[in-house]
Amino acid sequence: MKNVLSFFLLIYSTTAICQNINTSVFAKGKIMTEKDTINCYIIYDEGYSGFVSYKLNKTDKKILKIKTSEIQNINVGTDRYDKIEYKGSKYLMKVLCEGIVSLYEYKRGSSNSYNSTYSNDIDNNLDEKLITTSSFNISSDLKKSKLYITKDNAVIKVKKNKIKNRLKELMKDQKDFHEKIDKLKPRDFLFNSELKSVICNYNFWIKKNT
Repeated sequence: MKNVLSFFLLIYSTTAICQNINTSVFAKGKIMTEKDTINCYIIYDEGYSGFVSYKLNKTDKKILKIKTSEIQNINVGTDRYDKIEYKGSKYLMKVLCEGIVSLYEYKRGSSNSYNSTYSNDIDNNLDEKLITTSSFNISSDLKKSKLYITKDNAVIKVKKNKIKNRLKELMKDQKDFHEKIDKLKPRDFLFNSELKSVICNYNFWIKKNT
């Protein structure tokens, strides 16, 4: 009995430790505000809300923070996030596809909960995706992303039960795309990538024919 209790205590303690493992990756990028451009290394996250954590140099131990409300856009590695206003609120959204019709993704990041402790164990020498630091919120993978489409000055939240009709309105100048829109399966696992494909192909057609 004692051995069984010891076993469960070991499992419990190991689980607790694993839930608190903190590893974060910094990516080379830049932060653009209304007044300045900061070339730096930004903590890589699924999304950014509240503030963005960054370092001026990849070897710095000091981690700085800037409120997302002060940011116009950021580049993090190969990703770009723009400030988009929707129903009076402004969000940093990841650019998935850009053109006449643009597709954005918003996801709340785990950076609000970072409690940084520095470690310099990893350096891939590429200056793009490197270095470790602090915390990774395991539950952040469970946060659902929200998609938004922009055209001209309109910002449209993607609602799966209405998206086909909205897309046809946005692409009314190219009826051939309506068949592709009808084939979209909003409840399907691949819907996000298929939606991106339709929008990117439409933008390519517009660019090629205008």
